[in-house]
Amino acid sequence: MIRVLVIFSLIMFAITAKASDFSVNVALSAVTGAGNGNKSAAVTTAVREFYEAREFAPVWVGDAGINAQGIRLLETLGNADAIGLNSAAYGVVPPKTGSAQDLAKFERALTLAAIRFAQHLSAGQVTAAQMRAGYQNAAKPIDPALFLTMIDTGAEPSAVFDAIGPSDAAYRQLVAAYNDLRTAVAAGGWTRVDAGPTIWPGDMGPRVVQLRRALAERGDYSARYVADATVYDVALADAVKRFQSRHGLAEDGAVGRGTRAALNVSATERLAQIRVNLDRRRWLNNPDAERRIDVNLPAYTLAVIDGEDVTYTSRVVVGSRRHQTPEFSADLSYLVVNPYWYVPSRIASQELLPKLREDPYALAAKGFKAFTSWDSNGVQVDWGSVDWASLDRMPFYLRQDSGAGNALGEIKFMLPNHHNIYLHDTPAKRLFARSMRAFSHGCIRLADPRGLAAHLLADQQGWDRQGIARRIAGGKRRTVTLGAEVPVRMLYHTAWVDEAGTLHLRADVYGRDRQMARLLEPRV
Repeated sequence: MIRVLVIFSLIMFAITAKASDFSVNVALSAVTGAGNGNKSAAVTTAVREFYEAREFAPVWVGDAGINAQGIRLLETLGNADAIGLNSAAYGVVPPKTGSAQDLAKFERALTLAAIRFAQHLSAGQVTAAQMRAGYQNAAKPIDPALFLTMIDTGAEPSAVFDAIGPSDAAYRQLVAAYNDLRTAVAAGGWTRVDAGPTIWPGDMGPRVVQLRRALAERGDYSARYVADATVYDVALADAVKRFQSRHGLAEDGAVGRGTRAALNVSATERLAQIRVNLDRRRWLNNPDAERRIDVNLPAYTLAVIDGEDVTYTSRVVVGSRRHQTPEFSADLSYLVVNPYWYVPSRIASQELLPKLREDPYALAAKGFKAFTSWDSNGVQVDWGSVDWASLDRMPFYLRQDSGAGNALGEIKFMLPNHHNIYLHDTPAKRLFARSMRAFSHGCIRLADPRGLAAHLLADQQGWDRQGIARRIAGGKRRTVTLGAEVPVRMLYHTAWVDEAGTLHLRADVYGRDRQMARLLEPRV
């Protein structure tokens, strides 16, 4: 309502403002060289040069007040909340009078607000760098001079901003889901399900009524129902499973602690969650590679994407809360069949050295060897020749040879990066049956490494599943180079809309949503 009143007052000002004693052009030449409040020399310079090239002709106002183009810009900035940005951050104070000086100040302030909005829209209000997300192709805030060139064409402001921000279907659908949720919040939010024992199909009672209403409000329950229907029937069970699927929960139809906790996340909290994820989407506001691999950490999934089509998916295990997988991108260039595991020094000292203190040969039976270095002069160390109890850190280099117990399993996929993160098989297959799969030291463990290898090597003869199985059985370590490097992105998306238009939500396993939400708080 406040935004509407501000825009209305500006429109009325445009109608009633008096002609100034001297032109806005002259006044504008005096104010555009001043500091802009953004602490950005690039913005100051771009604004000055933009107006100099126009001979200080204003864009948003005339000598009689704000013009139609300015009103359209104000309406666009006022609607920033509809895409998860804060419209108050782009607000400007109406001119105090109709003097050329006040109109010139208003013109400049509106241009600066438009630049700020364009930069947030093009690369995020919170940038990838602020969240230490090291994407190779992360979007950069639009150059202010380029943006001003775009608005100088006289195009509708909304059309210019549409060309700057993300335009992919996934982003647009998430915006639509965000606005649906804004409507739900405005209507009072969602029904909660009271605490109590697990609700099973066939159960009866008032909590079943709450459950039915809660799922209907979220769009998971579409069957017609009587408001006081107390029986947990088949239609309700289907709705529960749909809700569980959308939230990454076990699809068993039982409303236990985990499902009830997800149901009782308020509409306001979900709105904030989607807002955070809309800003993350702006980090990726660049053309995608024709083929890429996306690992979504909170969803515990990997997908190979060719063009706009998902051509392969798999469950994965990601880093634990203590050993979080970072957000970054790198290029997958080769894979290793029957790999060695070169143990990181931290793991060697903190996890394996204590085992050796108890038994010097504890690692030998699992295929480990110790060396004085990794270079050609390094020699193997006899496990029994070292007083392990006297060591407080591992002085040697440990390697686990190929085999059934190897921590990397049968295949590892190499994407050189300074985090030393890669994709690999694992002997701990039982973890893939869990809905929450944050257990690794940071690397990505694959449920189906043979399937991923066959998919990526489909253009190389003899590297189908059968060929890969034969080479694994042979036991020989072998490096296979891909025909072309494939970009891999470690994403942290806790809210997204799939190809079918279904909104998916996941738990904030690393707490990064909370951190980013704080950074998104309005700073007007």
